[in-house]
Amino acid sequence: MTKYTFFYRVALSFLTLIVMTGLGCQHQERSQMGNRYVMASIPMTGPRLCEVDVKPRSWAVIAGVNYYQDPRIPDLKGAVMDAWNMYHYLVSPQGARFDPSQVKLLLNEEVTRANVEDALGQFLAAACPQDNVVIYFAGHGAPEPSRPEEAFLLVHDTKLDSMVSTAISMTRLPDFLKWRTGKTSRLFMLIDACHSGNIQFPGGRGFGASPVSTEDQAVVVKERAKSVNTSLRDMVTSQKGWGAISAAGADQVAGESGGLCQLGGEVYEGGLFTCALLKALDGQADKDRDNLLTFDELYTHVSDQLIEMRGLQQQPQKSGSMSGKSSVFPVIRSKLELPQIPPRYLTRVQEQPYRPWVYTSLAVTGAALASGIAMNLIANNSARDVNQYTATVETQPSGQRGYMNLTAAHESDRSTAFQLYLSTAVLGAITGSLFALDYFYEPEGPEASYSRAPKLTLTRAP
Repeated sequence: MTKYTFFYRVALSFLTLIVMTGLGCQHQERSQMGNRYVMASIPMTGPRLCEVDVKPRSWAVIAGVNYYQDPRIPDLKGAVMDAWNMYHYLVSPQGARFDPSQVKLLLNEEVTRANVEDALGQFLAAACPQDNVVIYFAGHGAPEPSRPEEAFLLVHDTKLDSMVSTAISMTRLPDFLKWRTGKTSRLFMLIDACHSGNIQFPGGRGFGASPVSTEDQAVVVKERAKSVNTSLRDMVTSQKGWGAISAAGADQVAGESGGLCQLGGEVYEGGLFTCALLKALDGQADKDRDNLLTFDELYTHVSDQLIEMRGLQQQPQKSGSMSGKSSVFPVIRSKLELPQIPPRYLTRVQEQPYRPWVYTSLAVTGAALASGIAMNLIANNSARDVNQYTATVETQPSGQRGYMNLTAAHESDRSTAFQLYLSTAVLGAITGSLFALDYFYEPEGPEASYSRAPKLTLTRAP
């Protein structure tokens, strides 16, 4: 290597470093200045030292599930949207201003029992005694049919035949939380889940795993539905400074909006409880005008909103040992923009969405190829007939005409075979393209939604 080559490589490396650094700075500037939302980041993991004089931190686990693997569990429409909006209120600089690395968001297929237990048991274990913890769940809640006193939060992979091992037991959850986060001085839970006993309730988040007769319906609903609120009450009263607000009373259904609730001038498509909750954040619930919502202020405002929208059919419940004067959430500053939810969370996730089209296109391509081969054999036979045809003296008057007819038939067969082969090539290219789309398919993530106009905008009340 000559000295000129050496200096050339050094200069090239230095120039490359400058260019990459400039691009990195440019990307960083765009991500910070060109985005109105706080994007989700990788949560902190592992234990940290808890020092008494360290400023309290805020932690949260947000979960929402619309779709369930067990076909016997009815799907929901707005639970994922509820969780999405709550997450962005918590992490927004215009909202609660939680550190995004200390908030875990789980949606749809991410809300498995293993993931929820990991979030509650591993992720929240990093919280210190002076920290605040928020847990929000939107989805189905139901008691075990044979044991109404056992209530469960149903997650994406819950199986009705084995709820004990595939759902989140609200009876066992208190001990689990005390074991993992018991040192936390304040824990606040918001549960927008159903409390009904049968699937007959339209638009409700709740059902019974087995049908019941009309005569026993009212009794079953009350007996089964009590378990959810009872379990939640036992959970938060078991530890000092813990509190909870659930979406409905012991014998009521937590309904979805269905046009009953408007937020930011738009019809809200999620749960009524969460819609009322988000409405309370604009400052109208802040009676003492200190820009903070207390436990009592939040509960009172949400209750009034639900009564206005649904009468006495849905009354939220509060429980726990948390003081009513404890501040739970700040009022939004001026304007809170909630981004559009990625489309992938509004439908069932398909890891290979184009696979049925690939199979169909492959079958059509195979049929075209087989037809082309068959027509090519026919064309070969007609070519042989042309080559073997001889106009004898005896058939001279019709010989030329017969020869021309055979030639025309051969040309038609050959043209048809060529067209079929050409169609096979085109269909093969389409099949390959569909396979590539299917193989490299990645659902749209939050980044694309963050680049669009907001779905909802909440404005601070005067």
